Amino acid sequence: MLRPDDGRPCQEDDMMAFEKIGKVLGNIASTTAKKAGEQVQITKLGIDRAGLEKQIEGVYAAIGRYCYSKAKAGESLPEEMLDYCRDIDLLYQQIEEIDEEISQHKSERDAAEYTVSSGLSGGAEQPLSFDASFEPAREEAPAQDGAQEETVESATAALDEADGK
Repeated sequence: MLRPDDGRPCQEDDMMAFEKIGKVLGNIASTTAKKAGEQVQITKLGIDRAGLEKQIEGVYAAIGRYCYSKAKAGESLPEEMLDYCRDIDLLYQQIEEIDEEISQHKSERDAAEYTVSSGLSGGAEQPLSFDASFEPAREEAPAQDGAQEETVESATAALDEADGK
């Protein structure tokens, strides 16, 4: 084998250096691959963990809906629960106010007349028409995982059973 810098034959020391470099590079590649594999596993487990936490949130929501429906039906609940229900009522009221404001803005938008000048000397402005009913297409939300729905249903069933239904 020849040296790339001056074309002289490689010495035994040079060959050993190349072998050492090759081994070091091999070890680096092996270690990098192992660490990448571990990172993939960590990421997968993190995703699994987040999914379980989302299921827990679904069960919490089911419990909240159950208690809220009981309060709305006039059944007795602890005062702390009634406070939460009143908070929900206030939030619903704020949503209604925002919906009314949105409706008002849409009405004003739809009633507005846009004009455009023809650009010709002495030309009058002419109304510009558009389809006021146009709404941009919205993507459908992906279907929820059946496991989450099943967990929420089982939590609701457990609460109903505990309530004596």
